[in-house]
Amino acid sequence: MALSTVFPGSVPTVTTAAPGLREQKKQRTADELRRVALELFNARGFDAVTVDDIVAAAEVSKTTFYRYFDSKDDVLLGTATDKLELMHAALLGRPATEPALDAVRNAFLSVAQRYEDERDRNLTVGRIMRTTPALAARNLEHQAAWEALLRDFFATRDGADEPGLRHCVLAATVVASLRTAMDYWVTDDAGTDLPTVVDAALRVTIHDLGESA
Repeated sequence: MALSTVFPGSVPTVTTAAPGLREQKKQRTADELRRVALELFNARGFDAVTVDDIVAAAEVSKTTFYRYFDSKDDVLLGTATDKLELMHAALLGRPATEPALDAVRNAFLSVAQRYEDERDRNLTVGRIMRTTPALAARNLEHQAAWEALLRDFFATRDGADEPGLRHCVLAATVVASLRTAMDYWVTDDAGTDLPTVVDAALRVTIHDLGESA
């Protein structure tokens, strides 16, 4: 069984101004490709669906598809860059006086709320991932990117030039906790809202690490 990517699925883009008509059209096209692809993956299984199937159902060309996504993995999971930008922005928004682990917890809660807002879609993505071993490599790639972001954040908070062992352990522990929270949320069929599950998981982590919650 593949590990769930931390907060898989489509990720809202962080913007500072309302998009123009061209950008709105591009967003609608990308959203439609995601919607069609998810319906096909859910009905047939991820491995049984090809890019040709997706573009035929969406009535667009393969050129259009590859203008938005590098692979069918990306149309399901989103890109690591999108997720990192979202989390990076959330971390930058935390007060400098806030303990590092608390800052991470609160930043992840704001991200988790965005996923809760698209509960049905993200539950479907989570279920597909749990039954598709072929997605494991991409999962690990995304998780490694999140760990690197958190390592740098912890190091910066400590005033270190480079992440040390402590920062690496903290980052790995937080990502493991988030992965567990996401797995629990999907297994529980979203019986509890995602921010509540994420908050509980990270509070356990913070308590065990001896940090304030």
